[in-house]
Amino acid sequence: MDLALYFPMKNFFGRRWGLAVLAAVVLAVPLAAGAFLAADRPGVPAQLNRDQIFQGDYIAVGDVIEISGNVDGDVIVAAQRLVVSGAVSGDVIAAASSIEISGDVEGDVRVAAMQVDISGTIGRNANLWGQQVTMTDTASVGRNLYAVGEQLTLQGTVGRNLAVRALNVAIRGSIGGAAQVHVGDRGTIALQSGTDIKSSFTYEATAATQLTRDESAKVGGEVRHLPWAEPESGSGWPHFLFFRIIGLFGMFVVGLVLVTFAPKAMVGITQQSWTRQPLPALAWGLVVTLVTPVAALVLAFTIIGLPLALLIFGGYLMVLYLAQIVAGIALGIFVFSRLSANRSRGSLVLPMVLGMTLLFFLTVFLGPFGILVKISAVLWGVGALWRFKTQQLAQWR
Repeated sequence: MDLALYFPMKNFFGRRWGLAVLAAVVLAVPLAAGAFLAADRPGVPAQLNRDQIFQGDYIAVGDVIEISGNVDGDVIVAAQRLVVSGAVSGDVIAAASSIEISGDVEGDVRVAAMQVDISGTIGRNANLWGQQVTMTDTASVGRNLYAVGEQLTLQGTVGRNLAVRALNVAIRGSIGGAAQVHVGDRGTIALQSGTDIKSSFTYEATAATQLTRDESAKVGGEVRHLPWAEPESGSGWPHFLFFRIIGLFGMFVVGLVLVTFAPKAMVGITQQSWTRQPLPALAWGLVVTLVTPVAALVLAFTIIGLPLALLIFGGYLMVLYLAQIVAGIALGIFVFSRLSANRSRGSLVLPMVLGMTLLFFLTVFLGPFGILVKISAVLWGVGALWRFKTQQLAQWR
């Protein structure tokens, strides 16, 4: 059966902005909702040993999350690194820098990471987003596999259909249904030895020569080439939006860490510099943003001050990144405080997601005004952090 009946590449995967929005909806919303519930659930271990069984949904935020035991429920994680080698009776929904799944997952897997490695069993569907996505020869997906990345290596078994968008794709596994691959104008597709596609194979590329096929590679149906041409105008916009979505995932992770481990500080910053005195925070942010690199440059010209200058400059870049996250969190807290007077007493995860998402749409979709919003958010965030820290230092004296 034609995969286009399920996932028309021309109408959906051909629009990368649609794919980016899908990634945001499929991953960010469940992840945020799960983390929201996790805020009031103490006792979730960062490491689940092989002999342990966790009853209920395993929801965690942390640096390294290792699940070697069994989870009788869903796994919802935001981390730097996630390793799942145990059995999961529900779904796995995660955002991280690196994700490895070698265990058995009975439900769906929806993950986004720079590096995604799948060597275990997925009972239903898999949605994989990453720079490098790898399915080993021991991996299996019970139903459909949807993958997006730069480098994709697909081995193992897919029970039904395959839909892929990537730069370079290598397939040497078994596909129970149809396969559809998009590589654009510069990508390559390799159907290697061991490939067994039961139904049709459709690839969207500029030239038919972008496909290489081993003589032993099997395709049960028709092999079709859909010519693809770069849009004449606005061609850079889909790439820009896609990578901004990926950047938003990274900020969600950092934001989750901030509201989990420093909720009082986030509320304090909001009350001090957003609700009461937003303009002084903006002014201080402008001063600190302009003066800090000048001071670091002056120190760099002295031999003794060079190490300190490097430290200051590194911290300066980190503060600029954190500033926009703090601004998004403060925006979310402010909005929720207007909706409910008691909202600030509960979890800050949902306000964080709302505020950062609102800030994302304001900065991305409003053109020149969005740039002004971005600059203002960074300056306000820098000023708010400066005022909050100086106030703390004054209290310690």
